[in-house]
Amino acid sequence: MLNDRGIFDLSLFPRRISINHGMDKHLCFISMNSVRTIISFSTSNFIYADIELILESGPMMLLNVLDMHELVNPASYVHRFIHLRYLAIWKIHRSDQFFRQSSFSKLWNLQILILSFSYNHVFEVPDLIWDLVKLRHIHLLPSALFRCLGSRRLEDSSVLLENLKSLSKPRLHYGDSNWLSKLPELQKLSCIMFTSWDYSLQRYQFPELNLCNQLTSLKVENGAERNERERCKLHLPENLRKLSLSGFILVSDDISEIGKSLPNLEVLKLHNCIENWSVNDEDFPTLKVLKVTGRNWEEWDASEDSFSSLEQLWLKSCYSLKGIPPRFGDIPCLRLISIEYCSSSVYESAREIEKIQIDAQNLELKVILKGQDAYETHFYRQSDHWH
Repeated sequence: MLNDRGIFDLSLFPRRISINHGMDKHLCFISMNSVRTIISFSTSNFIYADIELILESGPMMLLNVLDMHELVNPASYVHRFIHLRYLAIWKIHRSDQFFRQSSFSKLWNLQILILSFSYNHVFEVPDLIWDLVKLRHIHLLPSALFRCLGSRRLEDSSVLLENLKSLSKPRLHYGDSNWLSKLPELQKLSCIMFTSWDYSLQRYQFPELNLCNQLTSLKVENGAERNERERCKLHLPENLRKLSLSGFILVSDDISEIGKSLPNLEVLKLHNCIENWSVNDEDFPTLKVLKVTGRNWEEWDASEDSFSSLEQLWLKSCYSLKGIPPRFGDIPCLRLISIEYCSSSVYESAREIEKIQIDAQNLELKVILKGQDAYETHFYRQSDHWH
């Protein structure tokens, strides 16, 4: 196509369309045959009505990437994009409409799937997800319930998502998570876990996550209400390097067992899981980063041998903690201590450790103290989420 100067205009044959605030007035004149990527950051309903009209009628058979803030009825046209490799929709109104067999099952080349549903409800991922064998990353918000495979398909060795590397955010129940064995190469998992009563063992049980042998990064939230939480044993894959636990009831023995069962653990995050923690020597010999949020955490007993490889210590919202164990001053590789909105004794102990490290000629230690005045005057309470 020639522009007003008689020159062939490549801008009318774009491979990428990015929409920020409004529809470009020239968009209706460009050739959609050349488009491979469409990304929109706009939140205007009027804009998305125009975009969906183009997606429904335009000849974009070679579209590879579709990243939208919101789509109302993607099931009516998404089946047309059989070459799609990346699909992200950050606001979907109806999960049952999106996961139509006739539309979703044709995305054979899909590798990355990111879906966020507009209402805070749990949606079910149908069995057809297992037919999209090229999937590498699945990210579902706020959370998703994977339909349990029937016993016949569960035993079928050909039913696998063997390319899947990361999965977020399935809801896992004890006795209903055997499908995890169908993800042999899964490396990163973020999930919500629920206990169920095991009548044969006569106790509550969490799902067994050691079915994922290749898992190196795991983030788990306890899905039970706070007043309904039970202390249960966690079954974790031994190759983990990063572990984040939120809302679990853990005593010292539980945490020690976690450390001993995970010989490669380098990063540990605990969010409102402990009240008292006595750490044995060599419980965490490879741990490099420790992050703890604990509103009710009071006592902490540890030596330099408990965390002999520790490089970073992050404490946040530990309102009741009586202090950091003084032997932390003897950890030679410690490089960072970050304290945020904790008790005054935690700030004082951090300063004492800093003095010990300086006396030992460890000048690389950095101590960050945030929110001390706000805590002491009770004028401010920070969110308990790590940023």
